[in-house]
Formats: sequence, structure tokens, C-alpha cells
Amino acid sequence: MTTTQIKNNRVGVTAAPTAVSATDNAVIAGSLAAISYFWKITATGPFGESIASAEFTLLATVNHSANILFTPPAAATGYRLYRGTVTATENVLVMTGGCTGGVAATVVDIGSAGVAATPPASSALTTVTKAVTIPAKSNLPAVDLAHLIGTAGGNQFLYAGLAEWLSDAASATSVPINTSAALRGAKMAAAAGFLLQET
Repeated sequence: MTTTQIKNNRVGVTAAPTAVSATDNAVIAGSLAAISYFWKITATGPFGESIASAEFTLLATVNHSANILFTPPAAATGYRLYRGTVTATENVLVMTGGCTGGVAATVVDIGSAGVAATPPASSALTTVTKAVTIPAKSNLPAVDLAHLIGTAGGNQFLYAGLAEWLSDAASATSVPINTSAALRGAKMAAAAGFLLQET
């Protein structure tokens, strides 16, 4: 039996929102004081949170709210808004929500208390490391690789990838001479995904 460590680096949202600014909103009542507020906003996606945007500020009007304008990066599905009353000290998470990547958005900060939090200093990506046990080839039945590759269906890359991987369980680097690098990559990715899911 051979045990192999598989590391899955889940790609998250790394770029910060751009075109950020704040403007006074006299229509929607809020609880902002007549002081300067400072904000930073981050983008979120399925696997992480981006670094913070550039800081933006507004001298608020008492009992007004603030329009927060930003453009999220293309991969974003959400945002997190941080506010403070001292420059470069955004220490309150006041809003979270959904957005469409690459599309300019406006949300309204009414001055809610929020919760204590600061934006990440670096992109917060999720890394998962799992150990899987791969049986030696001698423990497996013979595999008709050519048949599997030629079979229609979503599992063909999975089975072919497992077959190639198990052909050299110790190093997982065996490459048949008639298999292109791109095709092997697809098959191996399918096999790795299956093994991660099953452990």
C-alpha cells in the first residue's frame, strides 16, 4: 500500500474591489454622526476573502447614511465592508452581502454598530491537505485503458486518471507515451478530485 499526500489549494478571490468611494445619503435615515468615517471593502468568493480596497472617507452628516460605491473583481460573489473613525483603522465589520463580479455596485451604510473585525492583510485562501491511501497496482484488476478513454460519459477521465496514477503508485508520475500532457492533466485532476472527495 502506498500513502500519498494530496494538497488542494482552493483558489479564492485575490483582487480587491476598485473604484471605491462614499457619498452622503440624505434620503435614507441613518445613525452616522457628524464626523469623518473611513471604510475599506473586500471581495468574497466560494473559497476566501480578498485583501482590502484602498481606503475611502466621508465627512458624514448627522442622522444621514452613506452610499458606498465599489466595483468588485470578476471572480467575486460577495463583499465585506469595514468602517472606522480613524484613518487606516477600519476595525468594525458593518455589512456583508452578495454582488456580481465586475459590475459596479452601491450599498448603503446606515451606521449600524457592526461587529469587531479587521480586513485581512493578505488574501485569505483556504488550503486543504488530505492523506489518501492508494493501493498498489498488483492489488487491482487489469484495466482496459484504451476502452475507458474511448467511452463516452463524465467518468471516463476519472477512471483513466486513476488507472494511470495507480500504474506507478509510488511516484504517481507514469505517463504513457501516447497520452498528451493536456489529456493526462484532465484525467489526473479528475482522479485527484475523486480521491479528495472520498477521504
